[in-house]
Formats: sequence, structure tokens, C-alpha cells
Amino acid sequence: MRVIGQGPIRSTIRVGYSFNNSKFIQDIQLYFELPRIDVRVFMNWQGRNIMVKAAIPVALENPVATFEIPFGAINRPPTGNEVPTVKLI
Repeated sequence: MRVIGQGPIRSTIRVGYSFNNSKFIQDIQLYFELPRIDVRVFMNWQGRNIMVKAAIPVALENPVATFEIPFGAINRPPTGNEVPTVKLI
């Protein structure tokens, strides 16, 4: 883990790890005076017949996840369970 960018608007932390022959890099961007965190994941996936899932554990008060569905959006509690969705907003 190392800091790869630090400025007046945001800072970026890079985390690298591997699984079997695959390599992953996560860039975590933290913003100054903005309640937002961006996570970018870059991977060199070498696995076969193995599904990749991402989990980003965070501690939030009263979290809500907003999911895009056909013709609208719906709020659901972020339980970690998989649910059908077009995309997470």
C-alpha cells in the first residue's frame, strides 16, 4: 500500500495484491471536504472457471444502496446479498 497522489482536492492510495497467477491493483481516491470515495480496480485475470467478486468493506451510519432497475431506481439495504440490478448507482 502506498500513496500515489496527494493534492488539495483528493488523495489516492494504491493497493496491490495477487491471487494464484492473477494480479490486482486498487486505487482508492479520498476527497477533501466531499463525502465520496472512488475505488478503481485494475486486474490481470489469469483464472479459468472462477468468478471474480469485489467487496469493499466500509463502516457507514444508516447506509442505503441505490440500484438502477428497468424504468427507475430502488433503494435497498446494503446487506451484501446479490440482487438483480442494471447497475449500482
